[in-house]
Amino acid sequence: MIKIKRKGSLMLALVGVLLLSSHAQAQLNLPFPIYNPMNPGQNFPQSFDLGDPTNLQQGIVYDPETGKYIFTETIGNGLFYRYPSMMSLEDYLEFQEKKSQTLDWQEIIEEETAENRQFELPIKVGSKIFENFFGSDEIKI
Repeated sequence: MIKIKRKGSLMLALVGVLLLSSHAQAQLNLPFPIYNPMNPGQNFPQSFDLGDPTNLQQGIVYDPETGKYIFTETIGNGLFYRYPSMMSLEDYLEFQEKKSQTLDWQEIIEEETAENRQFELPIKVGSKIFENFFGSDEIKI
């Protein structure tokens, strides 16, 4: 009778330990961690990023009761992709200024790159084997 009680209590303890350990989550140290920005102003450099889905819809709504701007990102029929985030008027104006500066610099870089492309000098090799292997008989420097 005592052996049966021991086995029963041992089994009960074992099941309890298994149940408790099943809820514990392992902490993973990823070699390329992915950060999920909780704020549109946050921009962490990602080592591995697949980008946002193509059907992602971003919206900004002003809430006059709180005086905050609410940023939403939804997919499809209004399914939240990330939690909405809020900004005060001052933060929102600063965010918009940084965003416009970034876009301005990107446009300037693209214009400079497009202007510099016209100075590429094509060199004709004139070899049929070269053309068959590389798809063209020109080398652009």
